Amino acid sequence: MPEKTAKTNRRVKFAFLAILAVGAICLYFYQRREPDLVGWGNDLEAALAEAKAARKPRVLIFFSASPMGELDKTMVKVTLQSSKTLSVLKRLGYPKVHLTTRSHRDLAERYGVRRTPAYVLVDPAGKLLKKRTGGLTDISFCTDFLGTSIAPPQPPGGI
Repeated sequence: MPEKTAKTNRRVKFAFLAILAVGAICLYFYQRREPDLVGWGNDLEAALAEAKAARKPRVLIFFSASPMGELDKTMVKVTLQSSKTLSVLKRLGYPKVHLTTRSHRDLAERYGVRRTPAYVLVDPAGKLLKKRTGGLTDISFCTDFLGTSIAPPQPPGGI
């Protein structure tokens, strides 16, 4: 009987370790997944055409590494997906494009992107207007880079 109990104990321990290993592997891959940039395209030419048709003065490009580095992921989660930034981007209505430096080396080179994350503003003809690299807070991204207030515009005539 004790031999049977020892075999059962070994099986239970093995099963527990197997479940623990599978859980650790799943957690690892879950944490490595890249955040989604909802509402961002991946075709610059289409975004430029959209800006021309809608008479938008700028197109916003976000360059990241592929796979995304930790700073790229942080900028997506903390800056680009913050409620303040989303509100400002909606108000401005600029077409937005997410490009990776690996898949779009020519564009990264054209706009002088050597590090990620990088934020680029271009006109509808694709001419570089402004570029920043590195980490930015949501407020700094909106006020310093985009050049707009995070506060919603006030109606004419005051409050």
